[in-house]
Amino acid sequence: MSKNRIYKKIYFISTDAIWQRYRWEVLTTLADRYDYKIEILTSGELSDYLFDTPNLKYRLFDSWLPDRLKVKFYPKALWYIYKNRPDYILSMSNVSGITEFISLLESKILKIPFVFWTHGYDHHYRADTLANRFREKYILFFLKKADHIITFSQKGKEYLTQKDIAKEKITVAPNTLNTERWVERAKSIDREIERKKYGYSSRDTVLLFSGRLYEDKRLMSILEMMKRIQQEYDELSIYLHVIGDGEEYLSATSFVERENIKNTLFHGSIFDEERVSEIFLVADIFVMPSSIGLAIIHAFCFALPMITEESTSHGPEIQYLKEGENGYMLKKDDEQGWVEIVLKLHHDRDLLDRLSKASFEVIEGEGSIANMTYQISRIFDEEL
Repeated sequence: MSKNRIYKKIYFISTDAIWQRYRWEVLTTLADRYDYKIEILTSGELSDYLFDTPNLKYRLFDSWLPDRLKVKFYPKALWYIYKNRPDYILSMSNVSGITEFISLLESKILKIPFVFWTHGYDHHYRADTLANRFREKYILFFLKKADHIITFSQKGKEYLTQKDIAKEKITVAPNTLNTERWVERAKSIDREIERKKYGYSSRDTVLLFSGRLYEDKRLMSILEMMKRIQQEYDELSIYLHVIGDGEEYLSATSFVERENIKNTLFHGSIFDEERVSEIFLVADIFVMPSSIGLAIIHAFCFALPMITEESTSHGPEIQYLKEGENGYMLKKDDEQGWVEIVLKLHHDRDLLDRLSKASFEVIEGEGSIANMTYQISRIFDEEL
């Protein structure tokens, strides 16, 4: 590598950066592939799975506000910007991040191009209250002042254009994980060997739920489905694996035991990526009724089609689901629909295979980390 290589310097400001591994993966890939030096300006204690790389560094600053307020303000980061003058400032638009919004005002004085990285729209349902209307106007005010905006989805861009932000000012960089790392994991493991460990044959259908076990994920509806299938179609070999822990773990496991639901295995939380990959490879279908986020990308990396429901709590990543092509979205609380679609895929292996191939195609195209980082790089390689 040439010692005279010129790197663009980007400061990323986010109060949530201390725990977001997926953000770290995207930014390290972006820095390494496009000759950027990225510094992450944040506040708090860094999670142990996050670390500096040659092209990415964390800068931690103390917040001047008590933790109980759940709002952070770390003005020394603003001084750091003033002293070091990056080529660009990249920031999230979280309403609790006072530093992020003040840095926008600072960027105008210093003539540093400022880019917001955002959902664009609020993908969580919020009641129509005065406070929530103020929150929306507050965020939009600052978004309109930015030099450019990156949204996680086309839906986010469409929402912002409806709010009188020029579409030329908005770039869609579909949100994703480090897909290349997970695909490499999948390739390194023999699927048939893993299935044989559980005694599964090619005629068996294995469902997988993976995520935090809290009420909004609606795991209980999947368990109700398993109960009904076993009551009415006991001869069918349909299995369910559950990865995750949380507030509903005890009630879910107790329900399975009380109702004598067979073929259901709880793994609890798993932090070893190889072990997680082995279980994903055992499965045929990913199921999660609500609150879909990056889990869909994780599933597609292992060629698992997804079944979910209509929900106001899905994240922007639901954009990757193409009805009847790589999965299905059922109506909410449609227990009969769940049973019917699982049975259909159990009996029609050709259809299941087509869905599987189509889900993996998302990872090779729109949902790849290569696509996301390329779309972001286009902004920093232009003069804003």
